[in-house]
Amino acid sequence: MNIGPEITVPSNFVGDGVVLDLPIVSNPMIVQVQANDPDDAILTFRWTVPRATELPEITDFKTNAGDWVSVLHLPAEFVQTGDTISCTVTDQAQPRRNQVEIIWEAEVL
Repeated sequence: MNIGPEITVPSNFVGDGVVLDLPIVSNPMIVQVQANDPDDAILTFRWTVPRATELPEITDFKTNAGDWVSVLHLPAEFVQTGDTISCTVTDQAQPRRNQVEIIWEAEVL
């Protein structure tokens, strides 16, 4: 049985459909997702930034501990209060891939 990715960062992530607060306090704002896969499958990350006029800088890597990390460098001009930013984490296990979506609502401070 293929088990889906487990999200460890953001630490307040409780599951699909729960919207987290994202206070925009710097430019660029650094948004990070860290996950692992109980089945040791490769994880991929897909970020959605609705107001982005170009692809924001994203860095993905695997830690020595085996966790997968994706870091979004979110320019302040790509976001307004109330915008929804999301990251979908997908394992690459076959025959069925599992996905977990993390959703934030931005608040420009």
